[in-house]
Amino acid sequence: AGESSPGSPFAATTPPAADGAVAAAKLSIYIDKLTSWWPPANIAAGMGVPGFAAANKYTHFNLAFWLSSGPADTALVWSDAIKYVSSQNPWNATTTAAVQRAWLDAFHAAGQKVLVSAFGSTDMPTSAGADPVATATKLAAFVKANQLDGVDIDYEDDGAMDAGKGEAW
Repeated sequence: AGESSPGSPFAATTPPAADGAVAAAKLSIYIDKLTSWWPPANIAAGMGVPGFAAANKYTHFNLAFWLSSGPADTALVWSDAIKYVSSQNPWNATTTAAVQRAWLDAFHAAGQKVLVSAFGSTDMPTSAGADPVATATKLAAFVKANQLDGVDIDYEDDGAMDAGKGEAW
């Protein structure tokens, strides 16, 4: 994904702060799949980890995706990182929490945040009858358990929206 161009319908808008100053633009990217599964440094590069990935101006990295059924794609890699990078890694980490901490420290040192993106185009929680409170509770527990900075809600349950049920959910 690239940065949007001026005049693009996707151009970042930055509203003025209360004192009239304009805050810095926030640039997000979705990390959905890895192109290399070994060595661990290549996995880190694919996850966007500073020091391993190419330098960039992104402020928010969205791990895709957390689904009602649990993590998938790069959210799954993040949630079980030691399985993918093994204990023979550049961070000398022996647990998933330690890998996450090392990666988060690198992101935070670069002024970047790591979030999980929930749902996407493959999860239709409202149409599937998922309880909204239970789903939100499960999602919040995932964020806390995996040391993430927050959540990007990518709600694409168009059938529920068209039926007028998505907003209430």
